[in-house]
Amino acid sequence: MAWDAVLWHPPETRHEGLQCPSDIGGGETLSPLTAGEYLLTLVATSGPKSGAQVTGPMILKKAGPKDRSPRTGEVASISYGEEPQFYGAAALDWSRVAAPVLEGEPPPANSLDPIYPGVLVRSDGATTLILIGTLSNFRNGEAWLDGAGIGLTVTAASSNRVRGTWDAWGLAVGGGGRFCIDPAPSSTEA
Repeated sequence: MAWDAVLWHPPETRHEGLQCPSDIGGGETLSPLTAGEYLLTLVATSGPKSGAQVTGPMILKKAGPKDRSPRTGEVASISYGEEPQFYGAAALDWSRVAAPVLEGEPPPANSLDPIYPGVLVRSDGATTLILIGTLSNFRNGEAWLDGAGIGLTVTAASSNRVRGTWDAWGLAVGGGGRFCIDPAPSSTEA
């Protein structure tokens, strides 16, 4: 089965005017994320597109030890000593903020394959990390730390917003900055 069979293609909608404030302090340190649909906003504060912003949809599904890839048949295997909380996909124009997320590189950011997801959320109770389009997203037992993609570190959360910072997660370089995750309008649980 090809990647195309597991790629998430949300309907195209405009997300103009959503603000991601620069004040990212305060609030809880744990992520209130649940399975569902969100809007992810990235603001570049460094790199060639500093000052630019992009918003797009993100979907999260609950991760579990019995997850199986519809492409390869592989079952989830723990690579980094802990089962991730969620896997999912995101669909943004990464180039608008110089985020080093590469289209067509495994795993694509919009992959909903539970073993090769575009988005992976890990939390150790003190830190929540959201990986997008990285080789570290593989849940097949292989441990990779290079390549492209970005890591989002949650620094503040409230009942309806998650905020933090983002930067390159591998050898690929690009921009960095802050992010906000908001519930999608009329979101439903995934």
